[in-house]
Amino acid sequence: MGIRGKRKPAHCTEYTKKAREAIYRRDGDACFFCLRGYHPAPQGMCGAREVMHIVPRSRMGMGVEQNGVCGCSWHHAMMDNGNRGLGPEMVGMLEEYMRGMYPGWTRESVTYKKYGWMDPAKGSRHGQGQENATGGRAEPGDGFSWLEGVGE
Repeated sequence: MGIRGKRKPAHCTEYTKKAREAIYRRDGDACFFCLRGYHPAPQGMCGAREVMHIVPRSRMGMGVEQNGVCGCSWHHAMMDNGNRGLGPEMVGMLEEYMRGMYPGWTRESVTYKKYGWMDPAKGSRHGQGQENATGGRAEPGDGFSWLEGVGE
C-alpha cells in the first residue's frame, strides 16, 4: 500500500475535470477531425465527444490541456486502433495544431518523467536545470515555459 498524497504516473496521465473543460472550450466543443472534414463518420456514428491524448497514456502522455484535443468516438477509435493506417497522419495533424496553439510544444514536454528528462540521442538522463510543472527536471529553454503553473 502506497503513501497517500503521492502522485503516481497514472494520476499524471488522467485528465482532471478542469483540464477537460479547458480542452472542450478551446476546441469549440466539437471534434477536431469532424470540423476539418477528415474521413467523415457515417451518419449517426460520430458519437459522444471525448478527449483524445496526443501522446497516449501508454507512452506516459500527461493529462494536461496541451496533450488533449476534443474528438468524437469515431475519430478517437480510428486514431487509436489504426485499423485504416491513419493513426500516424492523425497524430501529425494534432501535433501541428498544438505547435500552433502552444509555441515550444513538443511530445517530450507533455510526457511524464519521474526522474528527469531523457535525451534519446545520448540514452542518458539529465537532472540539472529547474523543476518543471510535472515535478521532473527541465533544462532552460526546453519548451516548458508554457507549462508553468499547470495544476495551480
